[in-house]
Amino acid sequence: IKGEARLAGPGRVRVTRDEEELELQAKAVVLATGSAPIQLPGLPFDGERVWSSRDALALPKVPGQLVVVGGGVIGLELATVYRRLGSQVTVVEMQGRLLPGIGLSRRGLAMLGQSLRRQGIEIKLNTAAVGCTKDGLLVRSPDGEEEIPCEAMLVAVGRRPDPTGLGLETVGIEPQRGFIATEEDFQAGTHIYAIGDLRGGPLLAHKASHEGLLLAELLAGERVAPPGKLVLPQAIFTQPEVGLVGLSEEEARAAGYQVVVGRFPLGALGRALAEGESLGHFQLIAYKGAGKLLGVEIVGPHASDLIAEAALGIQAGLTLEEMADTIHAHPTFPEGLWEAALAALGRPLHALR
Repeated sequence: IKGEARLAGPGRVRVTRDEEELELQAKAVVLATGSAPIQLPGLPFDGERVWSSRDALALPKVPGQLVVVGGGVIGLELATVYRRLGSQVTVVEMQGRLLPGIGLSRRGLAMLGQSLRRQGIEIKLNTAAVGCTKDGLLVRSPDGEEEIPCEAMLVAVGRRPDPTGLGLETVGIEPQRGFIATEEDFQAGTHIYAIGDLRGGPLLAHKASHEGLLLAELLAGERVAPPGKLVLPQAIFTQPEVGLVGLSEEEARAAGYQVVVGRFPLGALGRALAEGESLGHFQLIAYKGAGKLLGVEIVGPHASDLIAEAALGIQAGLTLEEMADTIHAHPTFPEGLWEAALAALGRPLHALR
């Protein structure tokens, strides 16, 4: 049914399409309305000079000069895309590091920053966007204000659900900053469920899809209870790619784990050398006592693919020894995970101790 829907009470949905209105009833109503890009005061989206990520993905044009406001995941992904398309790109980030809120290690950040600069992307940290000017964007940093000339500016400072118009008041649900609280089984109220960005947590498409599948199985009776904590990988499609899953080294130590860290540089991997790729690394974090895998970080080509093996390892509770005992085909990129496991065990093969 194509139309605009809003809740009309527990288990009731009112749908408006064209000039007609109909009401549906169900034992379960699932809210999966996603999120929208956040606008900044003074930089409202217009699709011409001030872009949202949706505008940028529509590829309205390739500007000669593009300023990206926000050095987070979406901002950096699109910055590398438009740089490869030929734009001169400047990234403006209000905080003192790229990817704020993402548990990428200092080594990983340094590699990513080095690669971005090699590509010709200018990065301005501790710099806030003030507003549009006739010829570009006015920014403010500890050194004062300056104008960055540009043909277009992409505002990528995050996303947030907007449940306005869903009729949540008819079922007694009060969102907090746009998010809806749910139980472990995704229930938000009587006959009402929510999945994906709307219920909070990392705003990732694969998380939302998996929650939708789990809820469908619960409602169909194929599962009697939601599973325990699930491992959630993150892939960042910059150039180079970044893959993360589980705990970072800092997070693991803060949680009270005694950790061992195994690292392997991409430049020592045969397949990477054969493809002319040398910047990047594999990093494994494990519990020092039992050797249980806690987290993995990958920076380099195919990181978004490689992180799946790491996610499976953490979800299955594998140890460093079990990772090291798994034969990996040669020459391949996944060998980097195996080499990092060997390094964590104190017996590196193709890297120095």
